[in-house]
Amino acid sequence: MLNDVRHALHRAPARLPAEGRRPAGVAMVLDDAGQVLFIRRADKQGDPWSGHVGLPGGHVQSGESFEEAATA
Repeated sequence: MLNDVRHALHRAPARLPAEGRRPAGVAMVLDDAGQVLFIRRADKQGDPWSGHVGLPGGHVQSGESFEEAATA
């Protein structure tokens, strides 16, 4: 399973955010059985992704790497 994920990620090129958007980093956390860790976003008024399921991570702050943003 992990090799399938690696193969799929290597086929898809990384994309930078559109002009005016902040970059973000996410982590895909897999256990030995191939299960993936997801988060449920907080419910917030006016947030279009409120309550959605996603991968853990966050926006990249100045001087921070994508890996640091994903695991902070």
